[in-house]
Amino acid sequence: MAVMEYDEIYNYLLIYSEKYLEEYPEDKQEIFHLLDVVKKRWGLHY
Repeated sequence: MAVMEYDEIYNYLLIYSEKYLEEYPEDKQEIFHLLDVVKKRWGLHY
């Protein structure tokens, strides 16, 4: 079983969010808000 750090998971979220936004650009603000919530909750500093 592989263990991933929060920053690695967050990077995957960024990649898949970009792909999602290519199809649904109208959700941009909501996606950015959710990514910000995750980043703050996990204590990441980007």
